[in-house]
Amino acid sequence: MELEHGIFDVKLHELKREYVRMQSRLRLFQGKDLEQVHRERERLQQEYQAQDRLLEETVRSCRCRTMARLAELQRDYGRQAEELLQTGLTAGQQDFGSGGRDRAEAVTLCAEFAMDFATQTMRYAMITALNAMELQLQADIPRTEGGDANE
Repeated sequence: MELEHGIFDVKLHELKREYVRMQSRLRLFQGKDLEQVHRERERLQQEYQAQDRLLEETVRSCRCRTMARLAELQRDYGRQAEELLQTGLTAGQQDFGSGGRDRAEAVTLCAEFAMDFATQTMRYAMITALNAMELQLQADIPRTEGGDANE
């Protein structure tokens, strides 16, 4: 791994692209009609499900047990969050009323939570990236014969 070449540049570019895409789509669809918003949500739902299938494949076939477990945790979180949202909305919304505006408010709060979760996940990604850099730098410290460079 070459630190000078930005080992995380590709992933950071992907993250930035997705953030910009999300931001522009949210702004764009705030002014659209119900049918347009519905079609976009369904399209994104299909994209989400395709990514979920990729996670499932990683869980099944990844040779690195840690990566397989992380994929499993990510997959399970998504499924559990989706299930909680669906059951909460169909169970009469004990925390909210059952009207359309109440349901919209409940889902808005869930969307805000999902964004907060994404932000926290980014923080964890940063910690993990810095840990990887630290380990790489430690591995690159020249060793002296019979001991380590810090002795």
